[in-house]
Amino acid sequence: MKLLFIYPGLDPAYPIQLGSLSAYLKRGGHETRLFAPVLKDWHVPDAVIGQLFRELLEFEPDFVAFCGYELALTWIEQFALQVKTYNPRIRTILGGYFPSACPEDAIRSPNIDIICQGEGEAPLLALLNGPHRTDISGLWFKGRATMWSGRWKHPQGGRMDWQGEPLVFELTRNPVAPLISDLDSLPWPDRFHDHQRIINADSGTIKVIAGRGCYYACTYCYAKQMWAHLPDTDKDDYVRLRSPGNVVAELVHLKHAGYQFNRVGFHDDIFWGGHLDWLREFKQRYVDGVGLPFYCAARVEMFNGEVFDLLQGAGCYLLLIGVESGDKAYRKQILRRHMSDEKIRWVVDEARRRKMGVWTFNMVGMLNEGYRSMLATARLNWSLSPDFAMCSVWYPLRGTSMGNEAHEKGLVDTKAAKRVTSYARESVLKYSWGKKRFLSVVRWLNILSACRRPLFWKLVWERLSNTSCI
Repeated sequence: MKLLFIYPGLDPAYPIQLGSLSAYLKRGGHETRLFAPVLKDWHVPDAVIGQLFRELLEFEPDFVAFCGYELALTWIEQFALQVKTYNPRIRTILGGYFPSACPEDAIRSPNIDIICQGEGEAPLLALLNGPHRTDISGLWFKGRATMWSGRWKHPQGGRMDWQGEPLVFELTRNPVAPLISDLDSLPWPDRFHDHQRIINADSGTIKVIAGRGCYYACTYCYAKQMWAHLPDTDKDDYVRLRSPGNVVAELVHLKHAGYQFNRVGFHDDIFWGGHLDWLREFKQRYVDGVGLPFYCAARVEMFNGEVFDLLQGAGCYLLLIGVESGDKAYRKQILRRHMSDEKIRWVVDEARRRKMGVWTFNMVGMLNEGYRSMLATARLNWSLSPDFAMCSVWYPLRGTSMGNEAHEKGLVDTKAAKRVTSYARESVLKYSWGKKRFLSVVRWLNILSACRRPLFWKLVWERLSNTSCI
């Protein structure tokens, strides 16, 4: 069987999650391919549709799969329609965070036939091995007799809008598939074609993932909902790590395969998962086998003196930490991030003492966030003087606690939300003109808090020179 992954984006990027699925399916004897068009905004132009049709004609897939993060849904709707226009027999699959958190909404997308909840390796392989089965754990199936009332309307220069409501149809809802506990049993992710171009565009960085899962419960994030699918799974079983030897072996393999890279980016939510024994072994193996500078992300609560010793000794040059809000009461009570300003400052100061950079993640314009709270975030970042401060305008993701509350209260401009395809620069909440301008100013105040650091200007230059960065 053949499966085509479609992964649109605003910049060239490597979808490592799809690479994992692709490698697993290839090991099972199936063919996969990636179509990753670079788009300018929410609208898919005719030229890209033409590229899609040529891809479909050449590859002749049996299935087309999409990575369903909510900010890509507007693109996915357009691509799925065109796939069905080209050949209605091609079955479309939507996986990722959105169908896991909001399956009833996801399965009702007009041109989606199947959704995947949770991890997709085993469910997708079972589907390709038995394409007529409807009893596969992790998958929901839309009945073949599904009919829709209404039509697609394409106004002059506008987006494709569905006019009408779905009729009643049968759904097959299967339970979530069990987790893969032994990550070393998985093949290393497929790097697809022309991966060196992606590495070069990211200043020589190759991206890997050392584990899966996050056991924190931030109200704006999907992590809590993903874990909720498996109520009998404790955090040590949910947060799984590849062995340090397996991680290092993959990087050595990539070097031997001819890829040229000079640094490594670990794109785990919480690198080392809080397991010091793992980090101790990783440090030694990484130094002996790879020896390149790397960056990683972790929670402030996970750091202590030994952690810093191990990361510094392994070659970590940049830490990515979430601050999100500088208002400690809002951060604790609303976001459920239980960390003090003092601990945040200690992590930044300790990193600086060890000549490691710090990148902070921040948001403004969150639910019920006042002017003083937003200013507190800028004030904290300016006092920290991070090496880079990423600040986005909060987007109310459906399926998260905060996102659901915003939608239930009617605070979201749904038409504006459909036109957002990346971390928002404009709020999609129904704020006043004045508040929207205020949070835009505060966003830039946060970003510019790093302007006193040399790494800030280095990263700015890289972002201007290349099409993709961290």
